[in-house]
Amino acid sequence: MANLTTKGRTSIITHHTSDGSATLLERLKFHGVPETGSLKLSGIVVFANDFGPSPKVELRFEDNVVPLTFSQSAGVSRKLDGQSNSAQSRIEEIIIPEGAATMDLVVHCEQSGEPQKILKLVDQKFAQPSDDLRQIHQDALAMTHESSFKEARQLNRSLKSVSDEYSNLPEYLEARVLISSKLKIMPTRTVKQMIKLRGVRTVNDDSEKFEAFAEKLSTLLNGVNLSHHGFASGFGSDENHDSIWDHIRQLSVELEKEGLSVFINSGTLLGYVRSKKLIEHDDDIDLAVVLSANSVSEVVREWVALEATLERLDLLDHVNNEIVKHKGFYKLRTIGDYQVDLFPAWEVDGKFFVWPHTFGNLDREDVLPLEETNIDGVKMPARPSRMLKLNYGDDWMIPNKFWSFNWSKAKTRFSEFLAQLDIVRAEGRK
Repeated sequence: MANLTTKGRTSIITHHTSDGSATLLERLKFHGVPETGSLKLSGIVVFANDFGPSPKVELRFEDNVVPLTFSQSAGVSRKLDGQSNSAQSRIEEIIIPEGAATMDLVVHCEQSGEPQKILKLVDQKFAQPSDDLRQIHQDALAMTHESSFKEARQLNRSLKSVSDEYSNLPEYLEARVLISSKLKIMPTRTVKQMIKLRGVRTVNDDSEKFEAFAEKLSTLLNGVNLSHHGFASGFGSDENHDSIWDHIRQLSVELEKEGLSVFINSGTLLGYVRSKKLIEHDDDIDLAVVLSANSVSEVVREWVALEATLERLDLLDHVNNEIVKHKGFYKLRTIGDYQVDLFPAWEVDGKFFVWPHTFGNLDREDVLPLEETNIDGVKMPARPSRMLKLNYGDDWMIPNKFWSFNWSKAKTRFSEFLAQLDIVRAEGRK
């Protein structure tokens, strides 16, 4: 279930159900009514994918149940990558009484027949931190790099006892991020909480408070970077990255000798195109290899067979590769404190695919022939900006330390590839 905190602002966010089967896109606006203390909710709610042509959806708050009527929308369908089952509902005005701090958006799915709560709306106007949470928050803010882990563990135990109703408040999010960062635990969750915190602060016109908190976090981490991969030093802004680029070149050359084309991908491509260097808070190298197969089943078999080639060339990071290879990428050996991820890329009927970010959204000419970078032996897509826009959005040129990739959407799009990969790997284990 997704969560959204709002206060008198328009929110445009995409959410996914827990099983990745459906998408909710909402444009919702809360308007305060000062004389009554109530709220007016208006806007548009859109459903896509597998809810069926006539989803039954209700907005619930206190003892009220407000049904939402949906209609098919070709325009919305086009915007959502052509998903044919999209439908939208326009909410003209719903009055939310004072004290109704929590509202649930519930959909009755045709597949299961059971109502599924997919969105919780919490308005900051009615939600205030408890005294216990205020104290935990103050103690967390007081922590420094020299603070003891015993102190952080005690705060962690105290925060776990705080009610879930406060989990979208800035005080809770800041305390959780600081405590987790001090203990170096749950990096992916911590990044997501920073993203949520930034959204809450932005909605409430408190962006400066978020920036100040990010600076506080940086001081606490004392040179260590927070990312989905963990707490690590990252590449840094002033380091000489020549040895890393040389390693990328060596890997590319080794694979090209086998008739394979390799290009820098994802964060590595983003850093190069944006500033001709590695992103300072990144801690891994992303590469993609162009496979010759042109159907999903053949792509999977070629990809699985590639592991033997990488083994023969002694290019695999054996320990980490065993952990991730079932996820559709390989870990290659490194020469430093970073990891190298290799992803599959392929073409079908003139459309290009790169797991997990590009699902036939690019033409062959956007990628091939590969373009030379100013680093000898290192190549990139022919039109890299188009791939970066797909992966990171329209504002890909603006650094965003806490950007998060939508894996749920990727797994839905590439479901056939992932299913075939499971089958082929299972056959190999027999």
